[in-house]
Amino acid sequence: MVRIQINKKRHLYALLFTILIFITGFLFGYTFTKFGYSNIKKINEEQRIEYDSLQLQYLYMLELLETKNCPAAFKTLEKSISALERARFKLEEYSKQDKSLTSLKREYILAELRYWLLAKNTRKICEQDTVSILYFYLPQECQECETQGEILTYLKEKLKEKLLIFSIDLSFEEEPMIPILKTAYNLKSAPTIILEEKKYEGLIKQENILKEICSYYKEKPKYCI
Repeated sequence: MVRIQINKKRHLYALLFTILIFITGFLFGYTFTKFGYSNIKKINEEQRIEYDSLQLQYLYMLELLETKNCPAAFKTLEKSISALERARFKLEEYSKQDKSLTSLKREYILAELRYWLLAKNTRKICEQDTVSILYFYLPQECQECETQGEILTYLKEKLKEKLLIFSIDLSFEEEPMIPILKTAYNLKSAPTIILEEKKYEGLIKQENILKEICSYYKEKPKYCI
């Protein structure tokens, strides 16, 4: 009888210990999930405000173009594109942690393309001496994309408002515009650059892409000379 009593106690202790571990794990998991959800919700709200601001800037740009207020229009465009690039970069980092931000990423890609088209119209209406680049890249496992991105960032720093760059994730086919662009430009690999409708595939060295960019300017910036 003594042995049976000891075994029962051991089983009872084991059961209580198991329940304790389960409850602890559940509470930890619940807290972590709640924290994760709260964090993602905050990110979503912040990015949504950023996007709404960009949308408003876009509408303001259209108004400026209608009145042909070109200096103000172009200044707004340059600031908007810079803000869009920063917001898109942050969003891509967040997306690696949580796939629920896919819809926001779609909106940012559409914003990139909307501003790209707007930049083309601004150049025609205002006769701005600028060059636009549509840069297609892959966010993962693409060393050449990373290198090409660094080169374009450097050229942007040098040419400033004279060079407008719009970066598009080639792999993000959740947005229907990506397959459309793939077909339109016959895109098969990354990195690929569309420089004023001229396509360049693969990694392009800094001196080569600079030469091509500078060939489009009527008045050459100092960095082109």
